Amino acid sequence: TLFWATRRQRWVNDALARMLGYEKHELVGQSSQVHLPDRETWEAFGAAAYPMLATGKPYIAQWRFKRKDGSLFWCQVAGSALDPGNLDRGSIWTHIDVTERHELQQTLQRSLAERDVILKSTLVGISFAINRRHLWVNDTLARMLGYEAHELMSKESSVHFPDRKAWEAFGAEAYPVLSAGKPFMADRVMKRKD
Repeated sequence: TLFWATRRQRWVNDALARMLGYEKHELVGQSSQVHLPDRETWEAFGAAAYPMLATGKPYIAQWRFKRKDGSLFWCQVAGSALDPGNLDRGSIWTHIDVTERHELQQTLQRSLAERDVILKSTLVGISFAINRRHLWVNDTLARMLGYEAHELMSKESSVHFPDRKAWEAFGAEAYPVLSAGKPFMADRVMKRKD
């Protein structure tokens, strides 16, 4: 889309017209407000985008857009001023329908939040470690060991073994089993923070 500084559409391509459910001629000369949900959103869009364009940098963001039939979808927009020193010359914008990607991201965030609640509240101590360093521990494991969860993050798991020898022996026994794709279970004496 090519806009005048008045935020009216000077030119649109077929793809944008189809995305919005219009014929091209219906959009030319129209305010860009027609494809945003309401005037408040349109004003917020302008307040976010145009100061960025005036710096000479592109503005890229995701906004809810409105089709001719009133249905809403997520659109990634990217705009650049033709002349950052004179926004009256207009700006060029690309639009990508990212509804599916946005919905997948929201589903993933909800799933991660649900997983986090489950893992944090379980009665079993859980740790996610790489190279035997804790990247994440749940509150149950931290309490069990006498720590706050954040105190164990990025710490080598040797901190909760009686000594280095016990930690190395545990690794020598557990990791060949885990490397074979099997679960490893054993009882071990652990050392608390105190």
